[in-house]
Formats: sequence, structure tokens, C-alpha cells
Amino acid sequence: MGTYEAQISKKLDSTPVLNGAEAYSNALFSVNQRKENSVHQLMQEKANKHGVGTKIAQLQQKSDIFKPEIIQLAKGDPPIINAQGKKHILIGTTHGVAGKDKSDMVPEDMRQNAAVILEYPSLAQTGRDHFSDHEIGTVSDKTQASLAQVARDSPADHNLTVVGADGRKAFEGDNIHALSLRNKQAIYNYDVPSMALLPKNMFHVMGEKYIDRCLGFVGGNVDFIANKLNNYVHYYDGTGLAHVLRSTYNRMHTISNRLPKDRRLSIKRKVMAKLDSDLDSALMDYQSQKKGYKEGNILASLIEATNTDFFNALNDSLANLLLYTEVLVNSSPNIIVAYGAEHLAALQQLLNETWAVRRRKRKKRKR
Repeated sequence: MGTYEAQISKKLDSTPVLNGAEAYSNALFSVNQRKENSVHQLMQEKANKHGVGTKIAQLQQKSDIFKPEIIQLAKGDPPIINAQGKKHILIGTTHGVAGKDKSDMVPEDMRQNAAVILEYPSLAQTGRDHFSDHEIGTVSDKTQASLAQVARDSPADHNLTVVGADGRKAFEGDNIHALSLRNKQAIYNYDVPSMALLPKNMFHVMGEKYIDRCLGFVGGNVDFIANKLNNYVHYYDGTGLAHVLRSTYNRMHTISNRLPKDRRLSIKRKVMAKLDSDLDSALMDYQSQKKGYKEGNILASLIEATNTDFFNALNDSLANLLLYTEVLVNSSPNIIVAYGAEHLAALQQLLNETWAVRRRKRKKRKR
């Protein structure tokens, strides 16, 4: 047995065993840490001889602030992304009675001086900093409801704030307008055309025009987009499509100005990529089922379902747009995101890519 393996074996013999894999991992970490410390000490001694020890320490300290780290406390736990001096925990939640309450997965040290970002409408225009019990109940999600209550009831010195980041929803007085057609299917509170398949590209174009205005790449209001979409969808429950689009635009216009152009471009790329993927998936499903529905003389129902999927893809892009922007602009040292799991994979990629881009730009400027 080599020296390296012998050190691990010796460490294992002196370590209480919870399970073999965990004990081995702990021992390996301990040995590697000692090796790393020895190398670092040797480099530091050499640097001190040349009078650059202080500079190295300063650079190391600065690097540690921005060094990205993805932590998973246990198998199945949500990832914690530690980067740019902030910790982000991304909890993918499941709506409905089948969804579990995952709020206890938030580490205790992240429950103070934190922002809790949830799938609720923005509070920015309400003058309030919390959601009422009734409003919390509008999202059938145990994890998000629990965290919304924790944020509302926490002591003031905990500095725990709640952020609504669902661009598909907006307050109007005490009422909440919600665009998602999935929430209205049980009582069929909407109507979309069933006579002809709407062009997929229309939703891409409308989405991009809206996103460009929200992120400040193009001037002008978003009313013409609402007017265009209102030609194809009608909400029987009084949901105001134009009101939601304007409310999300107003919030986006306020906060996106805090981000540099490269970050806003990163947000646009991620949101548009997910929108196009969802649109393509809906069209592929239609094409694969068209023959069977046509033979059964029920093609109109498939067309209506596909048009609905197109609208839901566009609506989901509003959720992603506000979510990603709220996360990137938030300055809290701890950021707790609890949101539908289907929205978070791209957010994690965005956080990792954003750090990489910023690091490359810093290095380029040094040259």
C-alpha cells in the first residue's frame, strides 16, 4: 500500500463510521487538506522571501470572494451556489397535494439576512412587504407557502424579506391576475382558437419584443403586444392580460437598470432558449399526434390544446424573465429561491455562466 493510501487507511481506523462511503470521503478530504495546506505553506514561504507575500494574500482573499462553489449538503438536497460573496439555494418545488414541504432544507445560517424569492406576484406596487394568508393560499405549494409564512412572521432583526417573482401574475388592489392557462383548465376559464394552428414563430417574436423592452434594449411600451395576444385568447374570469404585461414590464424596467448589459443579455438568451424549446416541443407533439386526431375527426381539439401550449410557453417566459432578474439584482448575502422545479435548471446555469463571464472580463482587463 502506497503512502497516500496508507494515510487514508490510518485515518479511517480512527474515524467513527456512519457508513463506508462517508467515512472514506471524510478521510480523503482530511488527507487532501493536509497536502493542500503543506503546498500553500511552502508557496507562502517562497513568496515572503521575495517580498510578495502580502500581495498574494490579498489576491487570494479577493479570489475567494468570487470563487464559485456548488454545495450539496446531502443526497437529494437542493444545491447551494456560493459565488460573488452570496449564497443561493435553489429549491425546486412541486405544486398540489403531492408536493412535499422542503422548507426545512434551508440551512439555519441562511435564514437571516436573506431574501426569499417565490412564485408569487411582485409586491412592488402594493406598498407591502409580505403576503396575506389568503394570498399565500393562491399558490398550492407547501414549500413556498411555508417560506412565505416564515418570512412574514420572522423577527425584524432576522432581516428576512420576501420577493414575489412570477411575471405571469400581478396585483390589482386586493385581486391577483394570473395568466397561466393551466390554473384555469379545471373550470375552463379561457378560450383559444381551435380552427387553425397558430404560427409558432408569432410567439417567439412577441416574446422577444416583450423581453427586449423589459430589459431596456428597445424603447416603447408593451400595450401593442397585449393587443396582439388578446386577438387569440380570452379570459372569462376577468384576468387582464394587458394589466399583467404592463405590471411585469414596470417592475422589470425598474430593476433591470441595475444590471450591466452583459448580464441582461445573458438573461435574454436563457429566457429565449427556454421559450423556443417549449414551443418546439409543443409543435413536435402536435405533428406526432395529428394523423390519429384527424382520423378520429377530432383534430380541432388537438389544435386547441397545442395553441394553449404555445400560450403557456409564452407565459412561462414571463415567469422566467422576472425570476432570473430578481435573483441577479438581489444584494442579500443569502438568497433562498423556492420555485417550480422546471424553472430552476436554467437559473442555475445562468448563475454559473454569469460568474464565468465576469471572471473572464476581469482577467482580460488585467492584461
